[in-house]
Amino acid sequence: SDEEGIMHCFRKTSKYLIELQRSWMESTSPVYKYEDLFESKGLMLLDILDDLNFDFDRSHLLSVINENTFKKAFGRNPGEVDINSHGRSGVSGSWKAHRSDEMDEFIERELSRHIELTGYEV
Repeated sequence: SDEEGIMHCFRKTSKYLIELQRSWMESTSPVYKYEDLFESKGLMLLDILDDLNFDFDRSHLLSVINENTFKKAFGRNPGEVDINSHGRSGVSGSWKAHRSDEMDEFIERELSRHIELTGYEV
């Protein structure tokens, strides 16, 4: 089931991912969130590259971003669900619709402190 799959991922990878993310959060480097990049439809990448003083062709990058939208990649708008697609819903956080009491308990017990550290709410 979706719930079993999500719980498997939580149990199997959470410790590794917490350590990885903790190293980013404790560094002095900026941290960017994927969902913010996704919400910006990729345009946040321009700001990130500018912050890095990276020399790039803006018009070419804008063209690449435009050619690789969720709609062009998956043939549907974000929010339109296809459970057989890697791009399932195209909406960050959509996994929360599959939460259960067991998941909530695991999140509270194992992940809540880290979630707060990374600027998310439990």
